[in-house]
Amino acid sequence: MKYFNRKVFITASMITGLLVVISMFSTLEAQSGKNGSNAMMKLLAGLFNVLRFPAHTVIGSAVESSTLLFCAGLLLNCLFYGFIYERVYSFFQRRRQNGAGIK
Repeated sequence: MKYFNRKVFITASMITGLLVVISMFSTLEAQSGKNGSNAMMKLLAGLFNVLRFPAHTVIGSAVESSTLLFCAGLLLNCLFYGFIYERVYSFFQRRRQNGAGIK
């Protein structure tokens, strides 16, 4: 990967990690029945289901057997999404440098 941008990867992974933590606490709050009718809480709780992919969706029973594996799975997901964001960013950067901007 000649055009891999570590700064974008780390930043995207950290932002995704922050979103995972916030959405996880929103999910716990919504499941406990406290203030679960708030639209923002429901949106963040739904976001947690998206951010759990791929580790918790593919190998869910193994990951959910232990707290350490659960957290490791979330970390793996954050790195996965950081990688995807970085690849998309690099793709558009190369297109812009080559003069093939979006029209």
